Amino acid sequence: MKTLIKNGTVVTATESVHADLLIDGERVAAVDTVSLEVMSVKRTPELFEPIAGAVVASDGTLLIGNGSRVTALDGDSLEQPSSFDAPGEIRSLGIDPSGEELFVGTESGISVLDVATRKELTSIDMPALAEIVYGVATRGP
Repeated sequence: MKTLIKNGTVVTATESVHADLLIDGERVAAVDTVSLEVMSVKRTPELFEPIAGAVVASDGTLLIGNGSRVTALDGDSLEQPSSFDAPGEIRSLGIDPSGEELFVGTESGISVLDVATRKELTSIDMPALAEIVYGVATRGP
């Protein structure tokens, strides 16, 4: 399963570049949003399918949700510094514009987590959640 993060930011030790990120199995590709040139491709730790969503935090950490876990990958090295349990089976991920609050959509609603501490700030009951787009939830059928 492929996941595309549009208008992301790739942060490395030397630069910060706006790019789209394509996650395809164990590979992540950074694509320049203007020229559509593939800037880099890196292998990631093994992730179980399907990937429910992926977002980039304000510090450049790539957060990938699948199953009931969120995997955090260092945005520069793509090494896995941590992973943590989600409050249920993940259907969708979103992030607030500041990149500091992670929205985790599950079968029962949305949990808002602090990206830095991974602690739940609040939750919203919302059965039939379809997806979260830029921190805004849409209802399913």
